[in-house]
Amino acid sequence: MTGFKRKVMRNVLTTAVAGVLGIAGTVGLGGSAHAAGSWVQVMTTDDRPGGLAQFAGFSAPEYLMVCDRQGDNWAAFGKLWVRSGGKWVQRKALRDGSHDGKCKRSNINVREGRKVKVKVCLMRGSGSNKVYRHCNQKTGRA
Repeated sequence: MTGFKRKVMRNVLTTAVAGVLGIAGTVGLGGSAHAAGSWVQVMTTDDRPGGLAQFAGFSAPEYLMVCDRQGDNWAAFGKLWVRSGGKWVQRKALRDGSHDGKCKRSNINVREGRKVKVKVCLMRGSGSNKVYRHCNQKTGRA
């Protein structure tokens, strides 16, 4: 396992354990625990996935995380949509082009039980010259 993969897996495991302990701690103290939402993880469709996006619907607040997994001049670009009023509404977009093992993360509050969609692409360029490749998406719940 490469150093980068180890760092990403450590981030994922640390976040998952913290979320589980946080829920267990809240229940153990007699408080009202945050309902268990989805863990949505999606990778780009290239042969060696260069982009990863995750939505943690089980934490409070929820968050979107995007990781650039390859130093190839393509950035990972992730978006989060939330289903509201019968429509998909974009709530968050993140870009990580660093390939340094430090994924970009942004907290977001999503109403419990809402459907969410997470999409990740490889992206190059800026402004009207953006190019997107190897996009993939998955759905879950907050």
